[in-house]
Amino acid sequence: MTSIERARDIAQWTLDFDPAALPEAAITQAKHLVLDTLGCALAALAEDEALSICDAVETMGGAPQATLIGRNIKTSAAGAALANGALLRFLDLNDFLMDRSNGASIGGHPSDNIGPVLAVAEWCDVSGLETIGAIAACYEIFARLNGMMNRTDGWDSTTVSAFAVAAVSARMMGLDAEATAHAVALAASRAATPGVVRGGNISAAKYLANAMIAHTAVECAVMAAHGLTGPLEVMENARGLGTLFYLEGTEQVFKEPIKDPCSMIWSSIKAYPCLATGQTVATAAIPLAAKIKGRLDEIETITITMADNPMIRRQQTDPGRVDPRSREAADHSFPFIAAVSLMDGMLTTRQYANERWNAPDIRALMARMVFDTDASLSTRAPGGYPSAIRIVMTGGETFTAEALEAPGMSHGGIPRDAVIDKFALTTAGLLTDARRTRLRDMVLDLENLPSIQPMMTELAAPITT
Repeated sequence: MTSIERARDIAQWTLDFDPAALPEAAITQAKHLVLDTLGCALAALAEDEALSICDAVETMGGAPQATLIGRNIKTSAAGAALANGALLRFLDLNDFLMDRSNGASIGGHPSDNIGPVLAVAEWCDVSGLETIGAIAACYEIFARLNGMMNRTDGWDSTTVSAFAVAAVSARMMGLDAEATAHAVALAASRAATPGVVRGGNISAAKYLANAMIAHTAVECAVMAAHGLTGPLEVMENARGLGTLFYLEGTEQVFKEPIKDPCSMIWSSIKAYPCLATGQTVATAAIPLAAKIKGRLDEIETITITMADNPMIRRQQTDPGRVDPRSREAADHSFPFIAAVSLMDGMLTTRQYANERWNAPDIRALMARMVFDTDASLSTRAPGGYPSAIRIVMTGGETFTAEALEAPGMSHGGIPRDAVIDKFALTTAGLLTDARRTRLRDMVLDLENLPSIQPMMTELAAPITT
C-alpha cells in the first residue's frame, strides 16, 4: 500500500461528516440550491432535445428505485442519476461555483450532482437532513478536488464528480469505510473527462458529461456494496490520475474538517441560461437594447471587453463558440449571447428557439463584434467576471454599459427571495400554482422531512405544457 491513498481519505472524511453539525446558513444554502436546481430540471422538460435522454434511460429500464423527473415511472438509481442530472444541466441555468483559491476562476457546477444525490437518497429512503448532508459533502469534495486539478492539460472539471457522488452514495447506502473507499476508487478509474465536451463543435456531451459520470459513480457504489474492489492508489500510482491533479502538498486536503463558511456557501445562481462567464455579457447588453432599438443597421462596431485571464481568452477564441452551430454552442458563445440580448432586451430559453444562432440578423450583429480583455476590469471586480460593452454608431454616437458581477452572485449565501422568484419564473406555465407551492414548501423544509420520497413523488408528475 502506498503511504497516501486519497480514496481512503475521501471515504473516511465522508463517513465522518455530520450533517447535524452544519451551520444554519449552510442548511439554508443547501435548500436554496436544491430549489434552484429542481427548477432548472423542470424547465428543461419543455425542451424536446432534453427529453431524449429521459427516453433513452426509460428504454434501458432498471429496477424501480428512483423517480424520473416529469414521468410517472421509476428506474434504477443510476438511471435516474443520469436522466435527472442531464435535465438539470440542459439549459445551462444551474449554479456555478467560484474557485476562491484561484481568484475569479470557474469552479464548475456542483449542483450537477444534486439530481444524482436525490436519486440515491430516494432509493435508500434517507431523511431530508441526511440528504442535505450528502449534498453539502458532495459540494465540499467537488470543490476541494477542483482546487487540486491541473487546469493546463485540457481535462474537464466534471471529472471530480466521480469521487464526490461515489462517496456520498456509499454513505447513504450504509457502506463501511473500506467499501466506500473502493466505491471512490472504482468511480475515479472511469472519471477522466476531456475538456472537448465543452469546446470546439459543442455537442450534447456538454450537458451529459457530469450526468454520465454520476451514473457510473452510483453503479460503482453498488458494485462496492457487493464486495467489488478498485485501485485505491488511483490518484497516487505512477499510472494513476496524478497528471490530472497537483498531488504535492495536498496530503492533508481530506484530513481537514469542513469549515464555516463551507464551499457550498460560495455557489451562485444564474439569471440567464448561458455559461457563467457570459452572465455579465447579458447583464451589460440588455439595458442597451432600448437605446439601439430600430437602429441596428446604424451600428458600426460593438466592442466587448472582459476580464483578463486565460479562461476568458480561451472562451473568446474557441472556434465553436465564435461560430455556434448548436444549442449547446450558442449558450457558450459570447457573440450570440451579446447579439440576442442586444436585439431582444432579454435572454431566456425562448431566445434559443428555432436555431436563432443561425438567423441572418443575429449573424450580422455578431459580425460587427470585437472582443478583448482588460486587466483593470479584473482589478475592479476580482471576484467576478466583469464585462463592458461599447457600441459605436455610423454617425459617431456611442453607447456604453458595464456589469462588474453577475446577478445571483453569492456573497455568503443566496438570498431566499432570489431563489423563490427564479423558481417561479422557470416553472411558470409548467406547474400549477398549487403544485409549485407544495414542492417549494417541501424543499424549504427539507431538513425536517423524515423522508424525501414524498418530494420525489411530487416531481414525478408530468409538467403541464
